Amino acid sequence: MIQHNINPYNEKDFQGTFINSETYTKLKNDFDIVIFSSAEEYRLTTPRQHLASSIFSAIPFYYLNYLVKHNPEKIYDLGCGWNIFKRYIPNLIGIGADSPGSDDFYGDVHDIVDEDFVCGHQNYFDSVFSINALHFRPLTELKQTVLEFASMIAPGGRGFLALNIQRMIECDSSEYNDYEYYVRSELSDMNFTYEVFDVNLSTIDSYLDGNIRMVIYKHE
Repeated sequence: MIQHNINPYNEKDFQGTFINSETYTKLKNDFDIVIFSSAEEYRLTTPRQHLASSIFSAIPFYYLNYLVKHNPEKIYDLGCGWNIFKRYIPNLIGIGADSPGSDDFYGDVHDIVDEDFVCGHQNYFDSVFSINALHFRPLTELKQTVLEFASMIAPGGRGFLALNIQRMIECDSSEYNDYEYYVRSELSDMNFTYEVFDVNLSTIDSYLDGNIRMVIYKHE
């Protein structure tokens, strides 16, 4: 039986293997500092500031490796922003609101990931991810957000979704005493295989790693 889920992120274990990879070599050529934890001292606000400060997080690659090992023909990045991951995943197609442009490295496809986009891409992506791009909604819409993302994955496909819970809390007028319990209970009964990883209530929202991270394998 194929094991579709992956183990929770472990900084020490991942760093020990990732530093020997070709991707890490490229990152070290591009950035002065490659980090493996959500450390407060590295907090920034936007990917542009990240690149300007020559700091980047390796954390997303732990999850993206799960997609790459699937050997998909194409990997899509929904809400790609500056499309930075295209530097390290050759068969990546970035979808973002900004018009394509080589100087600014914008998305390969100019489109807004909204309700119309979701409806037009049902069961469409064999391999897809979205990092800190779909969290501009209230926390009460967390399950809907995840279900919409999963609905775009083709049967048998894989996805990686990262959200910043602090952003969703800020958009929400409700109050919860235990956010981690709420998140896990909201995601406990869905029709695909998934695993929820870190639920971290810090305000750290930087270097594209998110603090709700999950991988999804959609049943065939």
